Amino acid sequence: MCSALVWNQPFISGPRIPSLILAIVGIYLWIQKDRFGLPLERRKLFLLWLLMWLPGLISLPGSYNPDKSFYFVVLFPLFFFVAIALYDLLKSEKVMQLFEWLIVFACVVWIAAAIFEYLLRLEWSEGMGLPAGLRITGAFENLRGGLFITVLLPIVLYKLDRFKPWVQIVYLGLVLWWVVLSGVRTDLWSWILIVTVYYLMHPYRKKVILIAAGLLVAMVLVMQQLSPVMQSKVQASIQEVPTSYKEWNKTLSYRPDIWSAGLNMFQAYPWRGVGVLAFEEAYDEHKIDTDQFDVASGHRPFHAHHPWISIIAETGLFGVFGFVLIIALLLRWTKQAFNTINLTKSPYLLSFLIMLFPIHSMHPPYTVWWFPALLMVMVVHLLKTEQQRA
Repeated sequence: MCSALVWNQPFISGPRIPSLILAIVGIYLWIQKDRFGLPLERRKLFLLWLLMWLPGLISLPGSYNPDKSFYFVVLFPLFFFVAIALYDLLKSEKVMQLFEWLIVFACVVWIAAAIFEYLLRLEWSEGMGLPAGLRITGAFENLRGGLFITVLLPIVLYKLDRFKPWVQIVYLGLVLWWVVLSGVRTDLWSWILIVTVYYLMHPYRKKVILIAAGLLVAMVLVMQQLSPVMQSKVQASIQEVPTSYKEWNKTLSYRPDIWSAGLNMFQAYPWRGVGVLAFEEAYDEHKIDTDQFDVASGHRPFHAHHPWISIIAETGLFGVFGFVLIIALLLRWTKQAFNTINLTKSPYLLSFLIMLFPIHSMHPPYTVWWFPALLMVMVVHLLKTEQQRA
């Protein structure tokens, strides 16, 4: 439960403290309850963990950053015990309900903080918009607030299903408002994708999708006044379709340069990659000739800005196979438990798939502040499928 509330990192160590606490709890449960064994209910957790850890282990020899890769191999097993702790603690229906409402509460608090920041910013601007270059980050010191508020959107909508449709609509509008003012296109596309997929099989689908589309159109119309940053990015995307690599590169904030370097890493080391968490160190050697990043001055990408490019560049085909198999297993277990795959009824699975969606610039899975969230939605979904089967 702590991990759900500290993603905005009020502690110096960010998510490390709650993750360590959960790991200690998991080790205790493994020793006290499992007696150092691996009972049947643990094997699925272990398999999912193993599919993420083994590619990192295979990438260690020859890694461009052997220290980071070694730390990953040594410390990543702790997350297996984090998974055990989450799985066992959330078995109780009361604890699960508390956990999910804490997520809703955290999201509402983050939105309230964003609104408060917006009102303060208005004192420095004319009208209702932000001064040029400013973004709303809320309780966060960076742009991760919009990211978390969108990937957690399916879970919050699922909890709000018990209320009238207007409650969900208001919440959708507030999230969209924050996403626009944060100026991050990835979060805007995630919002559109989640709303579309979540309501495809929802009883309110016609009403909510229609109103959500209206909200989106209205937000786009006033975007220039609200957020010059987002307006310029969206205009660059839709005004004129790029026709050359240079134009696409500029429109996509030079992401193609980064992705090209990642694909070059894959071509150089197709099976094992350049080493888990070693993307930055391998970048200079594998960048393209027209790359816009000046590595000599220290201005270079820290990661691939794409989950699958990161996976294939750092851990090669072994890493891709691992995550593809994880997705396939989760879909299979969902179908076996519910006799169908309804993402409206499986919000954690929807969040997991959004985190790994290949069409936009989501974060790499092994980032220290991001992986606990990825692990959480995966473990909770697995728990819900097992409870349904029982």
